[in-house]
Amino acid sequence: RKMWEVATSVSVDGMIYTWELRSGAVLATYRGNHSGEANQALATIGADYLAASQTGKPSIHMWSWRKDQPLHKSAIPERVGPVCASYSGLYLAAGGQTSGSVYIWAVGSGTLLKTFEAHYNKVTTLAFTQDDAVLVTGGEDGLVQAWSMAVLLDAGGAMVDKKGEEGRGIMALATWSDHTLPVTSVCVGYGGTCCRMLSTSLDRTARLLDLSSRSQLAAVVVPAAITTGVMDPCETCCYLAAADGNIYQIDMLNFPTGGTSLLGTDEHRAKVFRGHTKAVTCLSVSFDGSIVVSGSVDGTCRVWDASSKQLVRQFEVHKSPISSLLVMFNPVEPLGEEKRPLAPCKPLQKYGRAEVDSGELGAVVSAQLGAQPMHPIWSRIHDPYNTHHLPPHRMAMDIQEQTQPTQKQKEQQPGPSSTSTSSSSTYEQQIAALKQEVESLKTDNARWKDLNKALLSR
Repeated sequence: RKMWEVATSVSVDGMIYTWELRSGAVLATYRGNHSGEANQALATIGADYLAASQTGKPSIHMWSWRKDQPLHKSAIPERVGPVCASYSGLYLAAGGQTSGSVYIWAVGSGTLLKTFEAHYNKVTTLAFTQDDAVLVTGGEDGLVQAWSMAVLLDAGGAMVDKKGEEGRGIMALATWSDHTLPVTSVCVGYGGTCCRMLSTSLDRTARLLDLSSRSQLAAVVVPAAITTGVMDPCETCCYLAAADGNIYQIDMLNFPTGGTSLLGTDEHRAKVFRGHTKAVTCLSVSFDGSIVVSGSVDGTCRVWDASSKQLVRQFEVHKSPISSLLVMFNPVEPLGEEKRPLAPCKPLQKYGRAEVDSGELGAVVSAQLGAQPMHPIWSRIHDPYNTHHLPPHRMAMDIQEQTQPTQKQKEQQPGPSSTSTSSSSTYEQQIAALKQEVESLKTDNARWKDLNKALLSR
């Protein structure tokens, strides 16, 4: 497969296009999507799948790059906005639009591994570190928080609420509360747990954060509200998309430190990408940092040369505002190429293991152990989430009734005498067969001895 770079963009009308970055040729089209205006509603899962949150209903659709129709349409607990997959492709995270909760699924099995309250208002952005050790979230409450995946996926993790009340939530690894308006994006750099992060907000500020020291390194203010921001692969400069239709380039090697710097000098004014007629909603950078791709409310995707800031190409296939944009190596397999096996991918579960009701709990356990379905009586006993508990005396009577055999079952059961007689006859037959086998072996042994003597006498 040729490893050229492609862009995958999605618009408000739901159309998803994968097109070649250098020529603008459309490689594939994917249908059945209704992601709407949600930012970061599109995510790639490993090298085989694409996921998108759906606007207006609690659902996530997943596509294989080989088919234009959704592979799975999964119902989830609530409507979600941003979705993000881990770099390994093992986990998929989504941010709730009502409760401020974050949901984490295992892609291979579809199991809902964790649900936790991350923000006081809806979640607006999600990002994993390169080593998948930390999940970073941003919300409308203006907070940027980092969460340890080891703690999130550990059933016995620290259960401490943000207010310090035991048993209500999970403590964040780090929290930054410098933004005064909703956070719009978080871009995570290289370095795993020692990385730098770029957070943007509608308060017109972009802040450079350090995960290892849990501190803010610098901040800059632009003339308009920032809708999203990205860093180039070398982390030498960052690009900030604004509501005024401009893209501002900031030199991170000379990033102003020691406070917040206002972007208003002549040297900074020259580093502006101009061309969009409406607000820029999404940004992405090529793997070598030479090309910047932007999507806007004006319905166009523009390809820019990073060094000269000149427009290279304009993609105008979309008929509505662009909501999400990704740059990746070509995932579409050319015709005639041998198909490689896909990674496992199952529909996402709506409830976690602790939220399954009594009937479903018995079926799940039986499927995992290969046993018969759990009896309803025992499922009511072992299921602490079932609200229909029986009183102790009634439960004991019910168990006794269920465990005692009925009259018909008693009639069908053989008596003790018939059981012992059949067992003894079976044992006698087995003993007789063994005796015959022993006699046959003795005969063969004697025959081999005679043959051996005859050969030695010659």
